[in-house]
Amino acid sequence: MIKYIILVACLAASLNSLDKVGDGRRVKTCRASTKFRENQAKVIRYQMECVEQTRVDPDSIVKIKKNRWSLPQNQDSLVKEWALCVLMKSGIMTKEGVYKADIALKRVPAMERHIVEKQIDKCLTPKPVPAPEIAYRFIKCFQRHKSNHSATVSAFQ
Repeated sequence: MIKYIILVACLAASLNSLDKVGDGRRVKTCRASTKFRENQAKVIRYQMECVEQTRVDPDSIVKIKKNRWSLPQNQDSLVKEWALCVLMKSGIMTKEGVYKADIALKRVPAMERHIVEKQIDKCLTPKPVPAPEIAYRFIKCFQRHKSNHSATVSAFQ
């Protein structure tokens, strides 16, 4: 999945990314892939900070990253708080549980926005539930659909 996202970003940026090297050859470099890696590092940092903040068991986070969502009862609410924390630090959800689709979609290549927007709509709960529950359900849904943009619009990878 990551290779696909980098490839798409590289293709989109390829016209602006020709640089000269010392021996005069021209090589394509992909500034977008560097930016993607930087964003990935931020997401990982946010996830670690939120583990510390919420005191969730890191093993529970490892489980959900492997799409194993059955958690011990004592970790359930902590994982939900963790999900909200990560989405808030990523700037794509408010503490009230309002998803900032416009901000998330800016991080998605233009040619894929329509598809990702549909997926976001599918994954947002229409029922009034607490913000941590909204964040948890969103991340779980987005991961279930195996989106190429999990790190971009759900801050989850």
